[in-house]
Amino acid sequence: MINGLQPSLAEGGKIKIGGKGKEIKSRKGNKFRPPEKYDHFIITTTTRDRAGDLIVDTELMQALLDDDWGDDDGKLRKIPITVHEDTFDKIMPTFYAAYAGKKLACRGDGQVATRYRFNDRRERLDETFE
Repeated sequence: MINGLQPSLAEGGKIKIGGKGKEIKSRKGNKFRPPEKYDHFIITTTTRDRAGDLIVDTELMQALLDDDWGDDDGKLRKIPITVHEDTFDKIMPTFYAAYAGKKLACRGDGQVATRYRFNDRRERLDETFE
């Protein structure tokens, strides 16, 4: 194993409980789409249509409905979840972080921290301390 490398799963889609509503005009005349809540899950791909909405993964949703995960009205209100590890720290890794603007400046676990600095050529200079 390579030191410091954390393998992760590729994102195949998203589970949504809301989306963008119908386009309306604000008092100033700007057009926007306010958020809209659903009472069910929608599973999408990672691609968007021309309107900027995530495209619904109809094949996967239909497979879940066919496997009795849907309600009588044909909506998904429960979904099966599988985790690939037994330990919580591997499923949901956490750390303390400090940012300088949008850049990660320091990261640690409460006992050991790594401070990230950048030189004039934007190369990262790391130092670890306890």
